[in-house]
Amino acid sequence: MPVDQYIRRYEHAILHLLYARFFTKFLKDLGLVDANEPFVRLLTQGMVLKDGEVMSKSRGNTVDS
Repeated sequence: MPVDQYIRRYEHAILHLLYARFFTKFLKDLGLVDANEPFVRLLTQGMVLKDGEVMSKSRGNTVDS
């Protein structure tokens, strides 16, 4: 702890970072960890759009390569 780098799409990264920071601060207050932040680096990726919609395998709007 802390994790070297966290990479995720932005809609997931926001909540994961919120929860991770909360638990890190809680554990630090208890004296169980020394870290101030859960991640050294955070990389959030944007969404890929096709025809104004988010590309998704479940929606079937992907592009074959």
